[in-house]
Amino acid sequence: MQTPDKPSQQSELNTPMLVRPLEKTFGYPIASAADIWTIGMAIFDILGRGKLFQDCWPDEDTVVLEAISTFGPLPPKMWQAWPNRSKYFKDDGSWQDENPLESRISRPLAHRLRDCMEHEACSKIYGYSDMELRSLEKMLRSMLQYEPNNRITVDQALGSEWARDYGIPALLKAVPDVDLSSLGVNQTVGAEKQSQIGVGRISRILPGDLHRTGSNVEGPPNQLI
Repeated sequence: MQTPDKPSQQSELNTPMLVRPLEKTFGYPIASAADIWTIGMAIFDILGRGKLFQDCWPDEDTVVLEAISTFGPLPPKMWQAWPNRSKYFKDDGSWQDENPLESRISRPLAHRLRDCMEHEACSKIYGYSDMELRSLEKMLRSMLQYEPNNRITVDQALGSEWARDYGIPALLKAVPDVDLSSLGVNQTVGAEKQSQIGVGRISRILPGDLHRTGSNVEGPPNQLI
């Protein structure tokens, strides 16, 4: 697929289908904004109990459908460039009466966040508050905009309320000697927030080989690049 007024540019993008930015599907040029989309998907996957988009055998159409279910209608250019839209939608944009994927008609981002992160097991272990979920939703929505030019930058994501008050403090509590200076992060900010982050949350945020704290690690300080 490609947009009517933008030529398709072949780019190597080996991102798995379910987390692949839609500009690849619709023939938009691939730029750094594609990474923002994929990082947003990864954040949801790491913090929740499953992936944001779910399908056992995904293809381009099922991913587009999951996006519409989560974020609402496509922008007009993407909508017109989608050749199979009539299989699922009527001309007025409403779903076909016999939609084979009726169960995923509408599961907005806020609902998916709460389904994954307010589950009893997650609530007890990781301690997500309503305030954190709201700030996380705001950041993810800004990262997962359909149009690449509308997505926030890395610096804006790092400066978001969720990163400042929850994500970065959790990382600093888990790995006190991690070096975030290259990201322009003030590591002295948010010290009070660190005490509010549970151990279970930290182990969920960090990959398996980083389930450790600086006091238990031998060797040079960790550096995040």
